[in-house]
Amino acid sequence: MILALVVVYSVVMSILTYSSVQYGGGSEVVQGIDMYFEQLSNYLLVAVAGSLIATTYVCGDFDNKTIQDSIACGRSRSSIIFSKSLVYFLTIFIISLIVPIISSAVISTAYGFGMQFSMASILKLTAITLITSFAYSACLSPCILLSFLSRKPVVVLAGGIFVLYLGISFLKDAARIEPAISSVLSFTPYGACDALFTLDAATGDFLKSIIVSVAFIVTILAATCMIFRKSEVK
Repeated sequence: MILALVVVYSVVMSILTYSSVQYGGGSEVVQGIDMYFEQLSNYLLVAVAGSLIATTYVCGDFDNKTIQDSIACGRSRSSIIFSKSLVYFLTIFIISLIVPIISSAVISTAYGFGMQFSMASILKLTAITLITSFAYSACLSPCILLSFLSRKPVVVLAGGIFVLYLGISFLKDAARIEPAISSVLSFTPYGACDALFTLDAATGDFLKSIIVSVAFIVTILAATCMIFRKSEVK
């Protein structure tokens, strides 16, 4: 259901963008590559969709006793967390790919993609897309922690939208005038992936984003396992 809504959103945004360029009287033409990076950097959509998925996929399984039954049957709590996290991250990965691909494809039919295709450019664009999608999975990994800790959809939605999106957006605004905040954010997936939204991204940006994202995911999942192992499941 959520994936279908994301697809609909992508098509609608593409049509609105096309209409604004075609009939809005503006002189600037938006090409496929512009739309691609605009939607690839649309963290708000990913944060909202990721929060909703966590509420249905994890909190929902607590409500219908699926997780409780798995524990009663002898399945370890760590394996439940890892399996849930893997599917959750894959879903975030797919969502963050759907929007830029569909949006840029629609715009490209009218205005072209705006980039000369070569093996090097295709490989770089692919690397940017995949690593950004992975970084988004890391950014939303706290939703897993919140889901297993609170088991309440309202808490997960509030955490995902108000903390992981609005809170991080506030810190990024503050980082523009405070170098210390910018430095701290650069060592989290929230800041590390910002350098990827351009074809000028360097190899060091890719490596830093991967390392920071992996470390962040491992930290969050380790904390989730420790907390969930000690919690009471009813």
